[in-house]
Order: sequence, then structure tokens, then C-alpha cells
Amino acid sequence: MRELIGLSKKIIGKNIKAILLFELFYRTGTILALIPLFTWIFTLIQKAMGYSYLTTKNIIPYLLHPLTLCLLFFALCVGLLLTLLEICCLFVCFQYASYGVKISVVDMCLLGFSKMMRTIKINKGWTFLWMFLLFPIVNLHLILCIYFNVPIFQFVIEQIYFSNSIQFIVLCVVLLLTIGVFCVFVIPTFILEKNTLKQGIKTAFHLSKKYGIKTAYYLIIWNIGIILFLGILYLLIIFGEAFYVKLFVDSNKAIAQVLLLKNKSIYFLSYVAGMLDMIVNMSLIFSLYGALRLRQEKKDILRAFFQNNREILPKKVKRIVFLCFSFIFILEGCVTFLMVRNGSHLITDVFQPIGVTAHRGGATYAPENTIPALEMAIDNLSDYAEIDVQESLDGVVLLLHDLSLKRTTGVKEYAYNLSYAEIRTLDAGSYFSKQFSGTYIPTLAEVLELCKGRLKLNIEIKGSDRFEGLVEKVVNLIEEYSFEEQCVITSMNYDYLVKVKELNSNIKTGYIMKVILGDFSQMKYVDFFSMKHTAVTEELVSKVHESGKEIHVWTVNSKAAIRKMIAYGVDNIITDNPVLVQQMIAGKQQNTFIELLKLFFGI
Repeated sequence: MRELIGLSKKIIGKNIKAILLFELFYRTGTILALIPLFTWIFTLIQKAMGYSYLTTKNIIPYLLHPLTLCLLFFALCVGLLLTLLEICCLFVCFQYASYGVKISVVDMCLLGFSKMMRTIKINKGWTFLWMFLLFPIVNLHLILCIYFNVPIFQFVIEQIYFSNSIQFIVLCVVLLLTIGVFCVFVIPTFILEKNTLKQGIKTAFHLSKKYGIKTAYYLIIWNIGIILFLGILYLLIIFGEAFYVKLFVDSNKAIAQVLLLKNKSIYFLSYVAGMLDMIVNMSLIFSLYGALRLRQEKKDILRAFFQNNREILPKKVKRIVFLCFSFIFILEGCVTFLMVRNGSHLITDVFQPIGVTAHRGGATYAPENTIPALEMAIDNLSDYAEIDVQESLDGVVLLLHDLSLKRTTGVKEYAYNLSYAEIRTLDAGSYFSKQFSGTYIPTLAEVLELCKGRLKLNIEIKGSDRFEGLVEKVVNLIEEYSFEEQCVITSMNYDYLVKVKELNSNIKTGYIMKVILGDFSQMKYVDFFSMKHTAVTEELVSKVHESGKEIHVWTVNSKAAIRKMIAYGVDNIITDNPVLVQQMIAGKQQNTFIELLKLFFGI
């Protein structure tokens, strides 16, 4: 064991900069490239199946659809290919390091790619089978992080679990781990010894038969060490976040902010876990395989491999390759930045099961439907802000809840009888507080510019015979600012929603309902239903989810009501207190942690 640890430390330490740079750019690059691609494809399949949203009720039929199965198979092949390339690159680096030779990231990539292509050429598609069986062994902690923090993934695993007996599950896990230990030896035979399928399996069988238990023991001890390291890193992150919040965040939002940061830090931890899994486990496998083959046949496989693969690329070639890699990386970054800035409903559905909407743009903290209210909504951790739009006399789309200006500005007049220039001069803040004196009524264009990439919007179109072109104008503005994936349009007028879908089917629509009658879940032009929380039942939520639609509830302010809506599994909570709702969502089943935070912040 000491010899293995020593060799593993040596081969990692010699080229540690190259290894870390390679992992950083390789993993970041693949994430930047694959997330937009697969999000786009999954969204197309979702539309083809007629689903507005993925919910726990329709996720299984969605995953079992032939189109989804084909995509999942394609994604699996891409994932295994990328993992094989990563292993080949690391093996090249380890080999050079084991003889005290430094290697650059570009050399790692190109020589590793060469080894991967040779391996696939010799063993054809069988390589992917062995990679599939090895994958859980070398990515155990990444898989666990995803399981505990991606609700839909967790739901699918639980469905598989509950549909089978515990004995069957345990048997499958033991069998997969046993096969995985066997595969630990198969892949190195392909990469390091250029073995054919028959030769590789034969070598791996003899090694696993003689040293399988010892290999499993080493892997278990090794991975316990990784778990301890990740646990310590996680605690340091949490403590760091708590101190940051204590120093720089308003105490009223402190607990909610820490809980949100804590949940988001899991994704960073998953990234680190994936890197550690691959670097540490592959260094162990590399060292173990070399030691056992030397013991088995008195043959120094590692030295033989090194002597046959000493080529280091010319500097001119490396510069060209580096420039190509840099260009691709920057291009991927730009595409991903645009995706993040423009939003994605699918990613939100996967990672954020319950959204929080600030009622009337944050009307508790500032004058409703104004810029200060929206800025408060952003500061108060809201996912969405609900706003109301209508038209001025000259056709400008502006934010206003009532048809009359009397309540918010004191002027006894309707907005549609005044030009926007006249409306702009009115004081829409003094009614709320002298602090907001002089606040004006903003246009929808201003609000879209303000909220772009910062806050999603629930845009309610007010109903009136005077607003004939309002729907078209709202849709045009959304398209102009590429806001389709960062907003939803709601209305009590179903015809408005039909028109929205005819103009742009990518915009999500919600029907605001005061009375619940009939089989409303099958309404063709509606993606979700917005209704008062007192009318919502668990059976109603389940029924709507089965049809691939969502339930948004309003206006939920008490702890008891919030707790009930979370338990029912609603998809969005519209509230006057976004901080409290975020705290209760993020703090689900974390009561002990919340009590510790209260002590820390002196609350």
C-alpha cells in the first residue's frame, strides 16, 4: 500500500500543473460545449411530445420515449468517449511522470487522443462496453453529488428502487462493483499494452482472479480518503459563505442567503469531485496495474510503454494546437454566456423544482411595478417578479396594475387616455413612502433591459377592449430583447394566450384562474395555471402535472401556507415575502443547520 501511495504521489506531483490545467480546461470545455447542445435537443424532444414542462409525473414517460432513449444513448456514447480520452491523456502524463519527465498539456491531449484512437481501432465498440462498466468506479462521488442535488435524477433512481425488491437492488450493486473491479484491469490492458479484446480480457481475468480482493480493498480505502477530503472542503466552503454573508449581507436575508449559497456550492463540489475521482483513482489504477503486471510476469509494462511512446511534439505544432484549442474554448464560452444570459426553462426545471415570484415586482419593499421594486426583487433572492402591463394613449407598453392611475399616482385618469410622456411625469412612489418620491412608471422595454440575465419575469397582460395590439407589442419586445427563456406571459383572458402562442410558441403562457371548473388541464395554449393557493389541493397538483403542465400559486405569505404548497409540490410560489419562501424551500429538512445559523447570526 505504501509503495502504491508513493508512486501515485510521484506521478501526480511531477506534472501536477499540467494535470490540473488539463482537467480544468478539459472539464470546463466539455461542460461549455455539451450543456447548450443537449439542452437544445432535449427541448426539441419535449416540444415534440407536447410537454410544456418536465414534472415528476411525466418524467418517466419522457425518458422512455424512443426519441429520448436515442438521445440518452447518444449522450452516453459521447460521455464514455470523453471519459476514455481523459483516461488516455492522464495515462500518458502518468507514464512520463513515473520516469521524471515533464509533459505539457498539449502533449497530453494529442498523445492521449492518439492512444484513444488506437484503442478504439483495435477493440471497436467493445471499448465502450468496458468503459460503461468502469464509469461508476471512477466517477462514484460525482454520481452521488448529482443524485443528492438534482431532484429529477433523484426521483428516477427512487422509482427504479421502489419498483424492485431491496435484495435485487443489492445484488445488482454488488454485481456492478465486481464487474467494475474487473474492468479496472481491462482498460489499462488496451491502453498500455495495445492488447486485442481477447488478450485484454484474458490478462484482466488472471489479474482480477488473483488480486481482485486486494484491488477492491485499495479502491475502497482510496475513495474513503476522497470522501473525507470532500467533506472537509464542503465544511470550509460553508463556513466561508457564512462569514461572507455575516459581513456583507443584510441580517434579514442572512439565513436564506446562506442556504441558497450552500445548495449552489454543491455544484462546485460536484465539479471538484469529478476531477478528484478521475485524477486520484486513475493514478491508483495506473500504479496498481503496473505493479501487479510486474509481479505476475516480471514484465515492466510501464517502462516498455514509456520507451515506445517518448515522442514530444515540436513547439511549432504545439503552438498551432494551442491556438486552435483556445479559439474553440472562447467560442464555447461565448455560446454558454449567451445561453446563461438568455436563460433556459429546461435547466431551471431540472435544477430548481420550485420557483419564487415577487408579487407585483416586489410591492412589499417598494412601490409596485416600478424599477425600485424590481431591484428589491433581485436583492431579495426572487427567481421571478410578477408585473402587470398595459398601453398608454400613444401605444407605449408600460407597467401598471389598475386601469386607473388614481391609487398609485393620485391622478384620477386612465392610462390609456394619456400619452406616455404625460404618464412619465407622474409620481408613482410617494403613495408608498416619501423615500420613493419621484419614482416614475417604467416602460416594459426599460424593465426587460434591467432584468436581462438577472431576474425572470411573469408578465401579466391586463384585459381591455382598448388594448387591441398589446399582445403583439409585448411579444415583439420580448423577441427584441431575446427574453423568451426568461419570462412567462399570464392573463385572465385565454384569447390573449392563444395569440401569444400563435406569434411565438417558445414563450411560456399561464392562465390565471379564480374559479376551478372542468378539465382545464388539457387547454392547448396554456403551459401552466396560476391560481389562489387556497383553491389548490394535492390531487389538483398531481392531475395538472400528469398532463405535463405546472401550477403557480398566489399570494402565499404565511409559513403554514408556504409549507403546505411546498408539500403539495407546486412549481412556483408568488409571494410578498420572497426571502421567507426561499429560506423555507432551501431549508427543507435542514432544521438543525438553520438553528445553528440562527445562533451564528444572533437571530
